[in-house]
Amino acid sequence: MCIREGHSVTRTTAEKRFFKCSSCHKRIIVFSMMPTKPCKQCSANEWVRVAMRDERKVQLENEKLLLRGEERKFVNS
Repeated sequence: MCIREGHSVTRTTAEKRFFKCSSCHKRIIVFSMMPTKPCKQCSANEWVRVAMRDERKVQLENEKLLLRGEERKFVNS
């Protein structure tokens, strides 16, 4: 569309960089070295470089939620 209308088109390669806000933990993606705008959610300007995906948190046996509530092995015995 731009080429048909005579606009100049330049192709570049860029790297995505992933950051999260240090106060509210909202994640953003930027193409520059560092984010230039403040956080949209809390308007803080402190960013932490993070991986593309969040780490999967492995739950231990005692941290799992039970559907029926607290289970007791020997009740009224």
